[in-house]
Amino acid sequence: MGVARAHYDAHGMRMTVEAQSQSLLDVIDTLLGAYASVNGGSDGFLVRLDYGQIPTETDPELHDFWKGTLPDGTCMVCRSGLNRRQVEMPGHVRADIELAARVARFVVNPNIKTGLLETCFLPLLCDCLGLTGHYVIHAASLFVQVGGQRRALIVSGMSGAGKTTLALALAGMGLGMLADDMTLYQAATANQPGQIWGIRTRCKVHTRTLELLPWLRDLPAGGASLNGERLVDSRSLKPPTTGLTVAPGVILFLNPRNPEAHHIEPVDRVTAITRLTRENVRAVDQRREAVAGRAFEALTELVRSSRIFQASLCPRLEELPERLASLWS
Repeated sequence: MGVARAHYDAHGMRMTVEAQSQSLLDVIDTLLGAYASVNGGSDGFLVRLDYGQIPTETDPELHDFWKGTLPDGTCMVCRSGLNRRQVEMPGHVRADIELAARVARFVVNPNIKTGLLETCFLPLLCDCLGLTGHYVIHAASLFVQVGGQRRALIVSGMSGAGKTTLALALAGMGLGMLADDMTLYQAATANQPGQIWGIRTRCKVHTRTLELLPWLRDLPAGGASLNGERLVDSRSLKPPTTGLTVAPGVILFLNPRNPEAHHIEPVDRVTAITRLTRENVRAVDQRREAVAGRAFEALTELVRSSRIFQASLCPRLEELPERLASLWS
């Protein structure tokens, strides 16, 4: 049986994926296809995906750092050790990751649902990006033109706060959408300041959002409806943003909605760092020089270079562009 292979280069994060079948590779391509490359590079990550029996044994040197249940009831466990990770959905898929060697192997149940493999792949992607100076922020992001320069608008909030709805609404009003949930901050170097970019994914859109933004029905479907939500493919939104990086601008924290009017007010930087850290720094390794420590420093750097606000929004989204315009001045 032949091996399906693809190379990716996402702003210097190089990865080669080898899969036992094209259908397995297609799952990864939904995330990284926009960053397809001719070569993976000798310093990149090598990821192998194979069908097989999910191992039941675990290495005693690995410890659980996260365990929970996904919305569809699937159990997920993430384990960590020195330069090693293991991500498992028992009976569905397991990933064994060697960070120092930059190698990962996924064993996949032949009957797996596409979404489960994608979910299992995301922790690996976050680690790979972090090791190359990019830090994942659980936030939507867009960009606007301010004074002839593109500036990022990062929309942060707990799951269910309305990030995706707001991002899609603003994209429909003319803002450029970078990501609905997976925003990246490329830390500053001696040669360039920090930059924001994003990976567009399949958006989970509630039926109420479809009623509020009916034009979403024209986007390609990203999969079947589940629990009152529909998946839509945000990669078809215009303008395309593959390869685009923009300067930090505004971070907007979403508070609970209200029915009357949009309330937007400044947030101090200490509060902003606390809120971002709570959502985005995983306590895999708490040494300052390790991934978690570098992620905290990157978020602190991002907050220093941004204007920070919190908002309680009402349903009159058409009023938002004018309200948000004042945040840049």
